[in-house]
Amino acid sequence: MGEKCVGEKFDALGRLADNLDHQAAAQANQTRINKACLPDTFSGSDPEKLNSFLIQYCLYFQANPTQFQHNNQKVDFAMTYLTGVALDWFKVGLTQEEQGVFHDWFDDWSAFVRELCTHFGIANPKGEAAEMLNTLCMKLGDKIATYNIEFLKHASQLGWNNEVLCHHYYKRLPNCIQDPLSTCKQGKPNTFEEMHCLAIVYDRHYWEYDHEHVHARAAEKDAADSFSQKQPNKPSNSNPSNPNPLCGQSQPGNNNNNNQGNNSNSNNNSNCNQSQAPSTKSNTPAPSTSSTQCPTLKFDLSSKLGQNGKLTPKERK
Repeated sequence: MGEKCVGEKFDALGRLADNLDHQAAAQANQTRINKACLPDTFSGSDPEKLNSFLIQYCLYFQANPTQFQHNNQKVDFAMTYLTGVALDWFKVGLTQEEQGVFHDWFDDWSAFVRELCTHFGIANPKGEAAEMLNTLCMKLGDKIATYNIEFLKHASQLGWNNEVLCHHYYKRLPNCIQDPLSTCKQGKPNTFEEMHCLAIVYDRHYWEYDHEHVHARAAEKDAADSFSQKQPNKPSNSNPSNPNPLCGQSQPGNNNNNNQGNNSNSNNNSNCNQSQAPSTKSNTPAPSTSSTQCPTLKFDLSSKLGQNGKLTPKERK
């Protein structure tokens, strides 16, 4: 009885261990599936996009090796992302297989890539790459990373030797990088690897100096603005016009003439008004308001004149 219970317990533990192993294996299989970004589609209308299309699929296959262990799995997956004339071309091949005409690209990834490049790739890839290198140029203000990517992308298709690559790479650099490369202490680099690495260093130095120069100019501008704000406002030499002439002060020079002209105009206007309408004011003349008229001097001569209105004999002497 006791041995039977012990045996049943061992059997239960064994089944439990098997279940745990199966669960662990299932979880391991799930973790092997990498949720990588799906590749783009390819229509065959732009030959320059074919290389990017193939690179995306190679990366996706490497990220999910358990899903694409065989070539036919890779071909089937890639064909589902074909559109346009590219899909139409491979549809013809599939129809021919139904008629007994078989193609090696149906279950061979390398043959599938060759078929794509033959019909939808660049006609002369090496000539196209050489032409792109001859016209490639790093413009002033560009970062060297962009230039390096374009240069290496085209140079990888040519198979040129080290000296030729070094010459082409140096020739298309701007003067701000060429000058320190040609005047460095150890001499101008002779290999592409040395030229490439040293150009990156000098490009970094250039942008560091440019960054510091920009900050220095900004600091100088801020300091100048702050200094100008602290300066007191200078008095203005021009006198603003006074809207109220009664409150203004008389000015020497031409202002006297202006006042006299204004007074004469006002007198003429008053005379015209008196002739047109009866006046309700007193006939006593109003005193002059001009501040520029001089007082009239009067002399008393009655004591010095005789009855006949002539000077007395005493005054004649």
